[in-house]
Amino acid sequence: MHIKLKTGLILFLVLVFNISFGQTRKLVKRFKLDKVSYQLFEQKVAAKHQKDTTFYQLFRVGKLKPIAKEIKTVYDKSSGDTIASASFKINPNSIVFYQSASNAFYHRIYTQQKSGSLTFKNNFIKTIREKRFLPAALPSPVSGPITDGSDKPDNVDFPAEFPGGINALRAYIANNLQYPDDAREEEIEGKVFASFVVAKDGVVTNIQIDRKLGHGCDEEVIRVLKRMPKWTPAKLHGKPVNYRFRIPVTFSLQ
Repeated sequence: MHIKLKTGLILFLVLVFNISFGQTRKLVKRFKLDKVSYQLFEQKVAAKHQKDTTFYQLFRVGKLKPIAKEIKTVYDKSSGDTIASASFKINPNSIVFYQSASNAFYHRIYTQQKSGSLTFKNNFIKTIREKRFLPAALPSPVSGPITDGSDKPDNVDFPAEFPGGINALRAYIANNLQYPDDAREEEIEGKVFASFVVAKDGVVTNIQIDRKLGHGCDEEVIRVLKRMPKWTPAKLHGKPVNYRFRIPVTFSLQ
């Protein structure tokens, strides 16, 4: 009897150990949508084979089961590449997950309703659509001091990165920028050059227009840049640092 109980206890402890080792969860954010309280957790599932996956899990406070589960990252151990990545943004009555994988880009939106329920909408962009406005070139670091005291923002080990990379940034701008009515009526075309700082916490700050186009185009670029989700901050000697970017945005009626 004692041998059987001991064997069963060992098997139980091994099972518990394997589960806790394979899956780790930590609290990312406590927040409210309207008046309803939520908690967002991050859970990493270490796979035995090729890919490790980290998930976001959204809980309503007081409930044991998650009401939403979204991929944060998928890491290919054989190639060392991150093949899918995501970030989130919390609005007054919604939380949006921005996901990028291969050539696809998603906006997965959970909206708090007055009835207390949480509705879901998925915006899927299969490929980056060619629109009348796209970054004319890749974002690039620009010279000049940044607030952490570094003389040049490009003296970092890892530059700041938009969630999903440059293709996801292009898709975000292409699908959020609107041609101002005044510029359209006056048949205004050209480029707006904007610069901004990706702060240590990934938030975009200090947005400036370096070269103006006018007729509402400058304000529209600022509006879209302000709504960007958090970036992965640049790192220097293993620590997050501020990082300045410049990006050109082209307005064309053709």
